[in-house]
Amino acid sequence: LISGKPMVPRRATGFLAVDTTPIAQVYVDGVRIGVSPIREWPVAVGVHRLRLVAVSAAAERTISVTVEKNARVVVSENLEP
Repeated sequence: LISGKPMVPRRATGFLAVDTTPIAQVYVDGVRIGVSPIREWPVAVGVHRLRLVAVSAAAERTISVTVEKNARVVVSENLEP
């Protein structure tokens, strides 16, 4: 982060939007990007590993997402048991 803004990769990008129930820490390719909801996070085009760790519960989920150029991938996950 630079001045509170995500760094934009120099190659082709797309965007991730993440919403979870309950609120969760969000990691992209092992790097923490914040707490859900995340409305629009720039990422390089390609396959990414998304790890969601619930803040208030012992729940975690890891998924793969494929991001295409200029596309917005929306991830909505329920982490409740």
